[in-house]
Amino acid sequence: MPWLKVRGDRIVDEAGRDTPLRGFCVGGWLNLENFINGYPGHPQTYRRALEGVLGTRKTAFFFDRMADHFLAETDVRFMAGLGANVLRIPMNYRWFEDDARPFTWKHEGFRRLDAAIEWCARN
Repeated sequence: MPWLKVRGDRIVDEAGRDTPLRGFCVGGWLNLENFINGYPGHPQTYRRALEGVLGTRKTAFFFDRMADHFLAETDVRFMAGLGANVLRIPMNYRWFEDDARPFTWKHEGFRRLDAAIEWCARN
């Protein structure tokens, strides 16, 4: 896809042609949102409540599996087939950095984001 820019009130490609943006937002994937995922309150409260019932290891497993299956390349392919040319991915920093260890990167978050970017590029 060519680079886009704003010209007045329009979004245009490198040749100046109008480029309408059509897309989806995958809120709830790398940014847990209670109104999408259906739990009450804040994501960290939700995690703590699950840890109280399941323990730390099983809670981590739950959230990892949810992230693994929330968005897949088949979803991106389907969206592209509907004419989408934009995918918005809200992100919470907690997928990329740990509060207990500032500036220590969590590679799993970057791996997931990189995969989504590759899926978009292919589709």
